Amino acid sequence: MTHSDLFNGHGVFCDNDGTVYDGDWVQGHKSGVASVKYANGDSYLGDYKYGKRHGKGQYTTKDGEIYSGEFVNDMKHGNGHIIKDNTLVKSGITLHFIIGMWIEDEYMKN
Repeated sequence: MTHSDLFNGHGVFCDNDGTVYDGDWVQGHKSGVASVKYANGDSYLGDYKYGKRHGKGQYTTKDGEIYSGEFVNDMKHGNGHIIKDNTLVKSGITLHFIIGMWIEDEYMKN
């Protein structure tokens, strides 16, 4: 396979499981900025590198929990925050959130 046979530039790819990747490709790898809608209803908007979430991004679960922060090698890693239980109240919106550091997908308590 030559470099000319590999995906390069912007494109949309629909995986067999129904996941849709709409973003950049570099030599056949998902690399750059992308929007992903997963088959389970979750979504991601952010950076990819060599086919994995890597850099700044926002991951939203189908239940509405949002992680916004840094990713390394497909895992939450670095600074970020989670917003969950977004409930409407009379005077506005009440947000429950966690701010901190993640290492390899695990929250590190301060």
